Amino acid sequence: MGQSLVKNYLHITFSTKHRQKLIQPPYENELHNYLGGICGNLECQPLIVGGYTDHIHVYNFIFNGHMEFATNFIHPAVGIIWDA
Repeated sequence: MGQSLVKNYLHITFSTKHRQKLIQPPYENELHNYLGGICGNLECQPLIVGGYTDHIHVYNFIFNGHMEFATNFIHPAVGIIWDA
């Protein structure tokens, strides 16, 4: 019987409050590594984590069966909903 293979990629972008330039080089790499670790703990593979002083991009590979990661954090009309 045939097998269905799916590759799901998710690009998440978010900014600092009021687009303030808060992400400075002394903390930038640590923040990117931290966000990549969070993605790994949520069983999605971070491919690229980067950004600039006022925003972050996270590009993930989501394994088949783990789409609840996307549906738990993204609202279709608003964007990312972060309950922290």
